[in-house]
Amino acid sequence: MDFLTATIFSGIVFDIIKDGVKVNIVNLKDKMTGWVVNDEAIQKLVDGLKDAGINEDLNKTAIERRVNESQALKDQLATIHPSPALIQQNKMGHNINSTNSTITIGNININSEK
Repeated sequence: MDFLTATIFSGIVFDIIKDGVKVNIVNLKDKMTGWVVNDEAIQKLVDGLKDAGINEDLNKTAIERRVNESQALKDQLATIHPSPALIQQNKMGHNINSTNSTITIGNININSEK
């Protein structure tokens, strides 16, 4: 899967609103580093969140459910892809690297082109 999923996006949104911060283009863009996305796409996501009724009163599961129920949000998420060299370190012993179509988790390589 080479696009931003509703689960990942819901986690990003929840991280913003759990501290009582309103989701806007600035803080959403800041949280989406590592994803190839422009200001216009971010604004569409912010508008989609408002249209879906997503606010600080919802928990992460409810946010994910509303994102999945919104065809406009799902369509927009499908256009957002990870940066060519996204590296995530979880500090639990496994490093996760994604370069083009190859994902490396620890010493295991997964190549979607094979």
